[in-house]
Amino acid sequence: MRIVFLSARYPPDVLGGGEISTRLIAEALAAAGNEVSVLCGGQEYHDDIFGGVRILRMRELLPWWSKPIREVRVSRAMAQVVTKALEHHALAPDILHAHEFRSALTLSLLAHPHRVVTIRDYAPICGTTNNMWWDGSSCDGCSWTNVLFRCHRVVEASIPRKPFRVAQYKGNLAFRTRAYARIPHHVYTSAHLQHRVENRLHPPETIRASVIANPVDPAWVATPPTPLPAGNILCAAGRLETTKGTDVLLHALESVRIALPDVHLHCLGGGEVPRYQGLAARLGIADAVTFHGPISSVAVRERMDRSVAVLSPHLWEEPFGRAALESGARGRALIASDLGGVRETTTADTAFLVPPKDVPALAAACVRLLQDRNLAHTVGQAARR
Repeated sequence: MRIVFLSARYPPDVLGGGEISTRLIAEALAAAGNEVSVLCGGQEYHDDIFGGVRILRMRELLPWWSKPIREVRVSRAMAQVVTKALEHHALAPDILHAHEFRSALTLSLLAHPHRVVTIRDYAPICGTTNNMWWDGSSCDGCSWTNVLFRCHRVVEASIPRKPFRVAQYKGNLAFRTRAYARIPHHVYTSAHLQHRVENRLHPPETIRASVIANPVDPAWVATPPTPLPAGNILCAAGRLETTKGTDVLLHALESVRIALPDVHLHCLGGGEVPRYQGLAARLGIADAVTFHGPISSVAVRERMDRSVAVLSPHLWEEPFGRAALESGARGRALIASDLGGVRETTTADTAFLVPPKDVPALAAACVRLLQDRNLAHTVGQAARR
């Protein structure tokens, strides 16, 4: 079977778990005997084979339009680029598969009978894609009142930028609703995400929906976990931003340090690094946290191996939560917010789930695992199984 993936980015150009999942799925399908190609953005044109997958990188598909005023106009332009690329390279796919919402909007405008979209976030129902209000609570709909006074991206914007944010997040939702309704097969990464999206999107009955969890890189489970380190070391993998709970994380570290003065946290990911370096300094914990910035998947795995536990105190309803799979693959206990798709990939035996935004609960869970290595080992091994 010939399968063409549409993706704004593709490894090694990675923003987060979405690009990693796209690569793993593409390579698995290729290994199963399918002819798999990926159309994605790139600074220069490249036509390469990697992992059994043909990767076509084109400057025209770079995600330069991440926040356009009118998504329909840009999507039409991208659809023309994709159509020409399919014809020029004689790809003739049996299936066209979009792996993030920008590509999904483009896919909706293509005339192909077998189109599939993987829905990884709340883009079909939320202009900001994270379905969250400014105070960290979950959004219940993009009414004008909610967009103007509760949407966190609008609230945080400067006064001159607010009208543009409103146009971006409110004005494009009608097009997104129509676009997703045109794609006949939806794949969700969790049942939680499917429930949230379909309750507001109300897709046509003709749409086929499936739930397929994100994969974990086989390299993460190929080698046995390393022994727990002697030091009180924690790590958190993901972008540094409010929605990921980085503020809560650093405040919890301040409390943990009272009980365990030698505790050290490693933050693995890009985002608002200078802002959180400043917060750590103000809390007096600058020497207890290392900000690594964006690092490779291999480096993340190695850092997890040197940690006692992995933290994911997200504020938004994380649609899936890759940290649960990756920490379990390395035999490490997970401490995460009891919110979103992480509930589907963990149990009481494989993770500590704490209320979101609850600094004392997060700190207490960290102290408990750091002080009881037998418990940390037991939870980590249960997660790996």
